Amino acid sequence: MRDFSVRVIPFTTLLFLFFHGVLNSAFAQVEGTIEITKWLDEDGDGTPDVPGTGVEFTVQTMLGSEVAHGVTDSLGQVSFLLSPDTYKVFDLANMLHLDPVDGIRVIEVRTNETSSIQFVNRMDMPRDGPANSIIHITKFEDTDGDGSPDTTVVGWLFELFRDGQL
Repeated sequence: MRDFSVRVIPFTTLLFLFFHGVLNSAFAQVEGTIEITKWLDEDGDGTPDVPGTGVEFTVQTMLGSEVAHGVTDSLGQVSFLLSPDTYKVFDLANMLHLDPVDGIRVIEVRTNETSSIQFVNRMDMPRDGPANSIIHITKFEDTDGDGSPDTTVVGWLFELFRDGQL
């Protein structure tokens, strides 16, 4: 014959254990994280050189409502805790975008997961280089067709474009 022992657990303990499990399940994290890393290509070789610090990002729903806004830290990173959905992330840096070329990425956020994305911008000039460049334009007429300017023309308007942008 076997000996059986029975342990009696008070009813209040059972209720606590039951509701503790139910409440933990009900209030479990239902968000996911977007982790953004910003890089700068200082020398134009297409390879990230330094983290992009102090760069603003906004996150919008696919319908265009802004749901988050932040600035990268000293490591070029910023994170957003969001509900599961598909979002557009906008890089607001005033620099030439390399990857992605339009400065916008679409990303899906999943519950309890981190979705990581990167943005790379090109700095037009090295940090220790000149801030501005000068372009000299001279308009002239070659009335006799010999390839030498005969008269300088004044009053013309010139527009400069870069990557299709005025």
